[in-house]
Amino acid sequence: MFKLRLCFTPSILNLLVMLLSTPVPSLFSLTLENPTRTAPKPSNPVIMIPGDGGSQLMAKLNKTTAVHFLCTYTTDYYFTLWLNLELLAPYFIDCTVDNLRLVYNPASKKTSNSPGVKTALPQFGDPDGVEFLDPSEIFVSSYYAPLGEALRAAGYENNKNLFGTAYDFRKAPDEMQEYFTNLTKLIESSYAQNGKPALVVAHSLGNMVFTYFLSTMPQDWKDKYVAGYVAVAAPLGGAAKLFRLYVSGDALGERFISALSVRRMQRTFPSSAFLIPYAGPHFWDDDFPFVITPKRNYSISNLPTLAKDIGFPYLYDMRKNTEHLVNVDKVHPGVPVYCVHGWNISTPLQFNYTEFSFPDEQPEVTFSNGDGTVNDKSLQGCDLWSGSKWKFEHIYLNQAEHLEILDDDRFISYVKKILKV
Repeated sequence: MFKLRLCFTPSILNLLVMLLSTPVPSLFSLTLENPTRTAPKPSNPVIMIPGDGGSQLMAKLNKTTAVHFLCTYTTDYYFTLWLNLELLAPYFIDCTVDNLRLVYNPASKKTSNSPGVKTALPQFGDPDGVEFLDPSEIFVSSYYAPLGEALRAAGYENNKNLFGTAYDFRKAPDEMQEYFTNLTKLIESSYAQNGKPALVVAHSLGNMVFTYFLSTMPQDWKDKYVAGYVAVAAPLGGAAKLFRLYVSGDALGERFISALSVRRMQRTFPSSAFLIPYAGPHFWDDDFPFVITPKRNYSISNLPTLAKDIGFPYLYDMRKNTEHLVNVDKVHPGVPVYCVHGWNISTPLQFNYTEFSFPDEQPEVTFSNGDGTVNDKSLQGCDLWSGSKWKFEHIYLNQAEHLEILDDDRFISYVKKILKV
């Protein structure tokens, strides 16, 4: 879950920090196997579904206003909006925030781009759109690249039996019909091309997206076309840090980023509302206090009050539009499931504000177990799918952080083991 969120946060900045702080040699630790060795014949085709912030996004501008003089008003071409490292620099990030924000229509319950912004996605199915978030493939923007490199070393080929499915991560599944149509066609065509059903690998928010998709598909279709589903760092019960994102913004610890500046953008993403924690016997109580202030506490049960008190009433509307889309405690995906995630990492759970810090300053944080982004209760939601007729595995990787897991040799080896390559 990014949120400029992450890949749930709602961010990629966290990915950049992690990669920038990694010793340079380790950034190139994935190497092709001995070229003289005959690569094994690939097994099932692999389809990678990204998380929040895990897809490239292009934009073309025709704006009449801008947030300040450094911002471009118009372009006659599509440029990289996400991820473009230059556009995350101080001052320029304000332009990026204004271009990435969405506008919510309470009548249609849908969102649209900021006025004067037209967006586009990479070619559907091409792994490049999710392996690197910057099209220049600069190493600090690596996302699914380690898995892609490992599979190509095992004999896989891009756009033949290895695919990526970029989507507009700002939106929730109720606004993703075109994506689901394309995903259906891709899975079916990969079967026709390879003669085998696909193994789908989803990360963070991508799990909520794919789980919803599977709930809409007939069982005979799933039996024929989907060999299995690898749920990586799945926030099946949401993530507590979304509360902080909505209240005071989430700059992910970056001093050069203003949490209030990115909050303006983060609040407008329906995917953010979609990932607010869920209530239930396996997740959190309705009245569990995620946000604590001297005046009142805020929980899942009083989201309308929180929305009013932070001055963003559409929060509750967007949550109501999306909260019914995934019911992991009631609906099994209907395919073999392989859950894998990190563990034993301090993960934000509760946010304590003073009388003067709510809602525009950062809170003190109380932590739970988890993967650094998704809390333990949410990660363990996978267990709701055990005990069915479909194969089920649940793997805990000690100290595997939410984003770093995609570059973790244990995770990559696990996927290769499932594929038998």
